[in-house]
Amino acid sequence: GSGSFLARLTVASGDLALGAGRHADALRDCGAAVRLLEQAPPEQLGRAQFCVARAARGLGLLATAMRAASLTIQNIGRSGATTRRYREDLRLARVMVQELSPRVPRVLVEVPAALLASTRVRVNDRELSAQELGTPLPFDPGVVTVEINVTGREPVRDERELRPGVTERFVVQ
Repeated sequence: GSGSFLARLTVASGDLALGAGRHADALRDCGAAVRLLEQAPPEQLGRAQFCVARAARGLGLLATAMRAASLTIQNIGRSGATTRRYREDLRLARVMVQELSPRVPRVLVEVPAALLASTRVRVNDRELSAQELGTPLPFDPGVVTVEINVTGREPVRDERELRPGVTERFVVQ
């Protein structure tokens, strides 16, 4: 349909922006294409996600790039990579995930089992689920703010600089 045509045009615009080194423009265009292609065939969605991955990597948004490349692998892999272009995107996305994985900063919040039910943790305004606590989670480099709220205690707020390849550990006691 016309939405699919617009999405392909938007991905093409993102590819052109990438070629010109305009990563922020590419991220905007390819992100818009991903939203337009949510109901499209998985290969088309995967191609737009890989455009997001390349743009994010160019901006130093390592976790965003790795997430988008992982979604590319999931979507193009699920569809069988029916053309040479999709097979190449799939191959390059796998390489990107391998290259980025050790470089992506992570945040690890450790909460004792006895406090899990009464603890709420936010990282950069995103609340973590109980399943995410105790797991090193990927975040883009830069300043991260962790807010820890334990029922009956004063909230704790900690800001740290996330650096590539480093896991910042926050411990609730």
